[in-house]
Amino acid sequence: MKRLLFILLFWYPSILYSQDFKTFYWGDSSAKIKSMEKSKLILDGGDKLLTYESEISNLKPTLSYYFKNNKLSSVLYTFTEEHSNKNLYIEDYEKTKALLTEKYGEPSKVKEEWRSDLFKGDKQYYGLAISKGDLELNAIWKLDRTYIVCRIFGDNGNIDHGIFYSDKTNSSDKSDNKEDLNNL
Repeated sequence: MKRLLFILLFWYPSILYSQDFKTFYWGDSSAKIKSMEKSKLILDGGDKLLTYESEISNLKPTLSYYFKNNKLSSVLYTFTEEHSNKNLYIEDYEKTKALLTEKYGEPSKVKEEWRSDLFKGDKQYYGLAISKGDLELNAIWKLDRTYIVCRIFGDNGNIDHGIFYSDKTNSSDKSDNKEDLNNL
């Protein structure tokens, strides 16, 4: 009976919900991430930030773990590929969006935001439109404990592509915001 009780107490939390990101949970410490993350560490910001080299489907993003009060609060993949054909950035975005859809199901929301209609409807120029800041693409997943945003945007000829994971349970924590507001 004691053995059954031990097994239930040990495994019950993991039965309630799966990991929030990879093998980690929101609230994990930077020390835990450092001890368990297998990728190469490229920036150690102590209990605020850890950045690693990563790979997703032949793309090589950086992977950054962000901490608030030494508790994991968000994660960001930043894709660093460079392409001379700006539409290839959109292919990278679509590839990562498809992988996320395979893992988490259809996004809760997909947005195509146009700030200028100059290239709207002419897909061969969508990459250029993104690089000028005229177009932004977003796919958003709302899971039980996590928000995920896959985003591509740009300005001044540059394009940024990333996947942002954040702790849904603490996203509106006003007590943490007070300190942030006082620092402005």
